[in-house]
Amino acid sequence: MHRAQKTPTFKEAARNKKVQLVMIPPGCTEFAQPLDVGINAQFKRLLDDEASKFRSARLEDYVKGTISVGERRILMTKWVSIAWKKVCTITVHGL
Repeated sequence: MHRAQKTPTFKEAARNKKVQLVMIPPGCTEFAQPLDVGINAQFKRLLDDEASKFRSARLEDYVKGTISVGERRILMTKWVSIAWKKVCTITVHGL
């Protein structure tokens, strides 16, 4: 129930797109959106771990902003792949 999703502008935009909004009460995400709590949360954590490893290894480049847009795109693709493979391993093997 993010406050931006409760604004009249947001609600009107949803109605115009024929989207029915369903507000999930605080504390109920794990019941209404199990993927967000399980698989998606693990994936986001693993993706962040990969990005953190990169920042640690190339801190100077990261701070100076000398990493090109092309390199960032390639890195993100690599990190997504690594994180997703780990999620699949955890999910399938229960590791």
